[in-house]
Order: sequence, then structure tokens, then C-alpha cells
Amino acid sequence: MALVTAADLKTYMDISLTNRQLDAADMVLSGLQSEMEMYLRRPIQTIEYVEEHVVPSTHTGIPASSFFTNSNPSNESFTGNTLDNTTYLEPPATIYLLNTPVVSISRVVLTPSVSVRTFEITTKSLTSNVATLTASKAHSYAVGDVVKVSNIDSTFNGMVTITAVPSSTQFRYAKTATDVVSVAVSPKGKVLRKYTRELEETTDYIPQKYGVDVFNTYADDIVTVTYTGGLVGENIPALKLIILRAASREMQNMHDDVVGLKDLETRNVAPLQTGFLESELMTLKRYRKNRIS
Repeated sequence: MALVTAADLKTYMDISLTNRQLDAADMVLSGLQSEMEMYLRRPIQTIEYVEEHVVPSTHTGIPASSFFTNSNPSNESFTGNTLDNTTYLEPPATIYLLNTPVVSISRVVLTPSVSVRTFEITTKSLTSNVATLTASKAHSYAVGDVVKVSNIDSTFNGMVTITAVPSSTQFRYAKTATDVVSVAVSPKGKVLRKYTRELEETTDYIPQKYGVDVFNTYADDIVTVTYTGGLVGENIPALKLIILRAASREMQNMHDDVVGLKDLETRNVAPLQTGFLESELMTLKRYRKNRIS
């Protein structure tokens, strides 16, 4: 429903309208609301949106409280005072949503990048129906993650849910089978996180007025956000009043034009300015989304 209706316009102007004039009023009000939203660069009513964003290819995400350096990506030890192969980390990936301010976020889904989320498996073991796999580098998986294990054998392969992470390179999951002593995997197996994973608020992301901060994202990950955004125009009477003022001018011009055409002569009436006045737009400036380059 539009912020301002034809019924509101009738009350504001204290007039009655024919059915055809009501249709015209709806067109005018719809156009004015669209013009206002283009000027403000944001919707003036809250609507649910779904947006898909790609994490920048250069990003490595960590919690905002961490500001030192990443663990050695190649698992080599530091030598003396030299930080071999150390990478400096950035804050969480910030997803800037288009229709701000964000009122609420209902769902955030992460689609990991295949190139980043695939790891080689070097050793395998199985004890008391619990499988343990060792990756060739730090995997960043957590308990509850769903991953696809492949290229090992029928005992270990499949889509599994991680139940424990004893180290940065190891993870465990339930697998009912005969015990297998720890042995090297040759050729090396593979593990890939399942593509879609719904994130949890606070644990995986923090909602903001401008968007969402997402933790533990990697380069080229896809983040899909379902949210409600926009100005709550019903709580800002000035927006409604300005649309009514502009609409009343449009309706007055339309009335003069129609009567003049029916009389087949001009009515010598100066047309009122259509659209929003500069003074009216200035009162809206505080709600306008600014673009900072």
C-alpha cells in the first residue's frame, strides 16, 4: 500500500473525486512516491528484499576483535623473529545492503567459494565409529558444518556433519564401520564444505543499519541476505505531508486543464509548479542516502 492514498488526498484537499479522477490521483501519488525515493536513494516504506553479494576476492575475514596476524598458512613454524609466510587479516566482510536503513534481517545464507573451501586429506583413521581426517592445511571448519568427503574410500566418503575439531587441521564425524588405524591417504582425498549454509546471528553475523558484518568469510564467497529495509514512512509525517502538497498541485493543474479543454478555450490560469519544490526537498535532505566515493 502506498504511503499516501487517494482517500488521504481527498481529505487534505476537502474535495470529492469521480472514479476516473481517483484513478488519476493514484497515478499521481505513485509517481510522486517514486520521485521521492529516487531523490532519497532509498525506499520510504519497509519492504522485504533478497540480495546476493560476493565477498571481494582479496578478503580474508576474522572476528573484529582480532587485529594481529593470521596463523602461518603453510603451517611452517616461525624462525627467530621472522614471520615466515604470515598474512595480515582484515575485519569481517561488511555487506552493504542497497535498501537501507535495515529494519530486520530474517536470513543470511553463505555459499562458500569452491577454490577456497576445498582441502586435501592426508591421513585417515576410524575408532569406535568416529572418523578422524587430517587436512593438508588449516581448514577453518567448525562443529556442525556439513562437508563432502570424497576420493578416499566408501567407508569415509559422503556428506557428513562435523562433530569435533581437535586441531586446526583435523576434524571428526560419526561413521559406523570397522576400526581403521591411522594411515596416510594416497592419492590424497578431498573435503569440500556443502555449498549452502544458513548463518546464525551473533555467531556468524551481526546486523547493522547499513547492512551486515559476516564472520569467517573468504574470497569470492557468496552471501545471500533476506531482510526488511527502508524508511518507516508512516512514522515520519513530513514525508506524507510533502507528497500531499505536491499531489494537490498536480490535481489542481489537471482540473484546470480538463475544464479548459471541455470549454474549448483557455482559462487564463497560471499552472502551478509540478513535482517537489526545492524548499520541500531541502526538508528531506536529512533522510537522503549519501554516496561517498
